[in-house]
Amino acid sequence: MENTKKSVLRFAALGGLALFATVGQPQTDPKAGGHWEGTVQMPNRPLSVAVDLEKNSKGVWIGSISIVGSSAIDVPLDTVTVAGAAVRFTASLPEHASFDGQLAGDGGSLSGTASNAAGEAPYHLTRKGDANVKVPPPSSPLSKDFVGSWEGTHEDDGMVRHVGLKLRAEADGTAVATLIAVDHGNLEIPVTSVAINGKELRLEARAVSGTYSGVLGASGEIIGHWSERPNDFPLIFRRVSSETKPKTTTAREGVTPMKGLTEEIIAMERSALDRWITGDPDGYLNLYSSEITYFDPMRETRIDGLKAMTELLEPIKKAKVPVKEPRYEMIGPKVQRHGDVALLTFNLINYGKMGDQPEAVLSRWNSTEIYARIDGTWKIIHSHWSFTKPEFKRPGS
Repeated sequence: MENTKKSVLRFAALGGLALFATVGQPQTDPKAGGHWEGTVQMPNRPLSVAVDLEKNSKGVWIGSISIVGSSAIDVPLDTVTVAGAAVRFTASLPEHASFDGQLAGDGGSLSGTASNAAGEAPYHLTRKGDANVKVPPPSSPLSKDFVGSWEGTHEDDGMVRHVGLKLRAEADGTAVATLIAVDHGNLEIPVTSVAINGKELRLEARAVSGTYSGVLGASGEIIGHWSERPNDFPLIFRRVSSETKPKTTTAREGVTPMKGLTEEIIAMERSALDRWITGDPDGYLNLYSSEITYFDPMRETRIDGLKAMTELLEPIKKAKVPVKEPRYEMIGPKVQRHGDVALLTFNLINYGKMGDQPEAVLSRWNSTEIYARIDGTWKIIHSHWSFTKPEFKRPGS
């Protein structure tokens, strides 16, 4: 389950599997109903999305959403509310996200605010045609053989990964399932549909384009296979009794898996960069340890300590950013860990518009960030920035 952190609204159809069904004959509202495409304007780049909205045969609004370029494809909307020009829908991608918007007078566009636990961002959608909601097949009734909590493990690059599974029944007996990425902070991934046939179990989780097929054996284990492009591996679930606590991993215990740590470090760096390009240095100041040391090409000597870094960067808050539509590209980030120290290296390209000029490359950087785990939290203890392949002039030339 490695494709669950594609974006802040953390977000491949499987060939040969007839997983989609249609509910009755859709009745499309002339304004809100339809196929919509557009973007959520993230701090560093636009996030492309596609949304389908329509009424089913019972007159109830339904829909689906896809995050283009991610593993969240045809994810059913949890709720859809249409009241005049106001349109609101929510989805689990896998984190809960809500979209509040207003239809334009001609019904050709839908604009508003997308939000989740990480923050808010504006979005704008344009109608592109009729709705095509790919409704998942209904889930099966839950049998007593599968009800309860389960935990599975698998190896990835020499690290043991833990996956949780919870199966419960709705009031009408229909199965509801949730997958848990234990090594990603117990991130819950909603299962789109559950199919049970005797001892066979099949799960589909569209938020990560994943499927699981398994069989409950005589040993009481569900022996099966998880598929999530490009990952495909055996996965055995064992029932978790009330006396057994599911295994978890924490940074404090020093057993954070390498891939999980890589994602965590890169996410922290990106968050600081997102604020930096808008003229806000606090993202980095909050990451720096008290003993931070710092080099960049504009300094003749090393900067030592958080107080000195704060004095250096505080004036940026009052400066007017001369660049329009700033963005960046982080290239080839790599994290190497040795105990409580992690080394992050990457190349960075800054883009933007100066005045009325078209977008251009403004600078290219080599970056080295040394993180250390201090009191259970990763902090930057050294930061070094240099220009990428600068031109040097020989003395006297």
